[in-house]
Amino acid sequence: MIATVAAILGAYLLGSIPSGLLLGKYCGGVDLRTVGSHNIGATNAYRILGAKIGAVVFLCDLLKGIVGTALGGADPYLVTACGAAALLGHIRSVFLGFQGGRGVATGLGVLLCLSWPAALVAAAVWALLLSWKRIVSLASMAAALSAAPAAWLFGAPAVYCVFILIGAVAIVVKHKDNIGRLLRGEEQPIRTQKR
Repeated sequence: MIATVAAILGAYLLGSIPSGLLLGKYCGGVDLRTVGSHNIGATNAYRILGAKIGAVVFLCDLLKGIVGTALGGADPYLVTACGAAALLGHIRSVFLGFQGGRGVATGLGVLLCLSWPAALVAAAVWALLLSWKRIVSLASMAAALSAAPAAWLFGAPAVYCVFILIGAVAIVVKHKDNIGRLLRGEEQPIRTQKR
């Protein structure tokens, strides 16, 4: 029981590490919460600080999902709980007053552990939609929503599929401001705004 609680708590704390905030401050001298979209994720880092830092933020957030989920070992229920904890940590970080990012990169890391074929499908959906519309939020939400059906089609355990669906809904909810801008035709396509 203690090992189970420790694994879940460890996954949450790992997910809570604000990669974008730390890298923005120490590599770019910028608090990402005060510029651009005010989000600490890879997209805002890319827009404000350029492709290199944006890529590093994405990689760090991805690894939080992978390593956090892996703390669950071989038990599918504990793996799911650890993945959920890592994603929750990113979205509601204890280090940021229970604020955080939108969960896309960390969610992809979790998905890679739960169903790597579904992760490839989601990544392909993201890449195709981004290349067509150039709007990261739209591509991210579509990718998230594609993950649960893909996981089911590839035979992932039911507990994984249910969590992946819940995680996708959480990611979409975190994009509520983007959804408003999309509906008003105000969401901006991706472009670098390196200072």
